Amino acid sequence: MAISGDSGRVVAVRVRDGLSRADGLAWLLAAAIALGALMPADGHAASPDLCKIVGSAAVGQALHADIVRAEAPESEPGCEYSIKDTPGNSSTNHAIAMGGAMGGAPMDPAAAKALSAFGNAVLASGSAKEAKSARHPGEVPALAFSVSTGDAQDEMKTNRDLMGRVSPVTPVPNLGDDAFETSNSMLFVRKGNKFIRFIYTQCNCASNDVIALARQIVAGL
Repeated sequence: MAISGDSGRVVAVRVRDGLSRADGLAWLLAAAIALGALMPADGHAASPDLCKIVGSAAVGQALHADIVRAEAPESEPGCEYSIKDTPGNSSTNHAIAMGGAMGGAPMDPAAAKALSAFGNAVLASGSAKEAKSARHPGEVPALAFSVSTGDAQDEMKTNRDLMGRVSPVTPVPNLGDDAFETSNSMLFVRKGNKFIRFIYTQCNCASNDVIALARQIVAGL
């Protein structure tokens, strides 16, 4: 499908920006997960079903998606809210949402369709491999949060310094005792001695969609 004029320029800019951020986002995500894995076992917050703090319907409305599963992560207290999708398509939709959140020109349906097709083609190989190793094949986590207890102030400082090397970090007011977001894909919060990490790299959403949910979740901890 040929696209010209403003739509073509929008696609070109989104593709350029999306590809330039891809390596950085992957590095940020891997670093955040690695830091979480380094937390000692007795540093995890003991808790019941944290998915009950905010129900699937409210999460789905905020993220513009149908949540098909809400369950605790395999390794730590928290919750994963999943949707039916492929890793490649969900990542592309997230890139489009990121672009809009960063003040980009509204994308018309033709441009969005073209960018989605391009993203799926570029990510097809990796998406297929990731889908095969997924916890629930055919699903991806649109939003996941985890909670640990311990030296939360140190955790915030470490993550703020680390993430700031790759992407700007933006303070988020009125959320816990301290909070910041980065890349419209991750949100880090401290509440007392609790450290809460939100990851939303595979949803049709950006930080503005998640912050209100985060306030509800953090208030319930």
